[in-house]
Amino acid sequence: KRSLDFGAEEYLHFGATTVDIFDTVLVLQVKKSIDIFLNGLLEIEAELLKLTKDNIDTFMVGRTIGQHALPMTFGKKTSTWLAENRRNIERLEAVKIKINQSVILKGAVGTYLGLGEMAIETEELMAKELGLSKPYIADWHGIRDVFAEYALTLAIVSKSFGRIGDELTLLQMTEIGETLENLGNKAIGSSTMPHKKNPRGPGNLVNYSRIIPRYAEVILDDMINSFERDQPRSDASIRDISITSEAMIETAKKLFKELEVDKDQMRKNLDLTKGLILSQRLTFFLADKIGKDTADNLMHDVSMKALKEDVTLKQAIQKSDAVSMYFSDEELDKLLNPETYIGLAIKQTRLVIQDIESKR
Repeated sequence: KRSLDFGAEEYLHFGATTVDIFDTVLVLQVKKSIDIFLNGLLEIEAELLKLTKDNIDTFMVGRTIGQHALPMTFGKKTSTWLAENRRNIERLEAVKIKINQSVILKGAVGTYLGLGEMAIETEELMAKELGLSKPYIADWHGIRDVFAEYALTLAIVSKSFGRIGDELTLLQMTEIGETLENLGNKAIGSSTMPHKKNPRGPGNLVNYSRIIPRYAEVILDDMINSFERDQPRSDASIRDISITSEAMIETAKKLFKELEVDKDQMRKNLDLTKGLILSQRLTFFLADKIGKDTADNLMHDVSMKALKEDVTLKQAIQKSDAVSMYFSDEELDKLLNPETYIGLAIKQTRLVIQDIESKR
């Protein structure tokens, strides 16, 4: 108010309240934050598109509950990251529409009292001047649901990156070694163990996925306010969640840009179970000859024998008179090639790429 002159200071609060002004400033700040986030997620989308295209036919182990399950491709995996990131872009865009309608100039109890008969039109003109959309007519000052939705959307984004960060930490394990975060030659993995290559970005993403939802909880709780204009208490948390979310997106951006994929190690790991990862395929082959249940039981026995004797699945089959009679050596070699048993992974990945590129 002290910065105004020519008598304008006399009318700064003519009908408007301080919270109208503060709320509208907060709306403008959140809108700017969303624009920053969207630009960051679009950059991440570009990196994920490149990563996915480069690994369409990179064969790897598909894992469920930490165990080798079936063969797949790394491109299929990253296509799920790509699609999830796009859904987060769409979530933020949806929230931005509501934020754009949240300019407010409604007075003490939200009835436009003190602004005259043209108060609604005045509010609309203010929104237009600020580059925002036509405002909500209903008062929302004591409700805060749009800010809560903004915060919860950022919490979802953080969980998306947290999940990916957790998986990249696991894929970088010494025993797996399928991906590597490029930290440069001078990066120190450990102060006492020079051989270590500790992942940083993935762990930071997991940490953000724990912090950001806690801010969101505070902002969500601020939807509970008494009567028309209780004093909101979450403005500082909106600031904090926005700053932390930007840091998270910058971390993800750098990680995906510098991520290294060891295609040879991925292919090597497919053979760790000595053919057992293809036991389902052999079961289906047998099912056509002897029935599904019988085939399941036989292949289960053979698989357990292979594990117990530490031999390949092919060797275990050849030792079993009950099963070997149904396979020629040529058929076994063909069926035990994991690169030919990935379902529609490659087609699926290409369709995801096509869908994302059509939306950019």
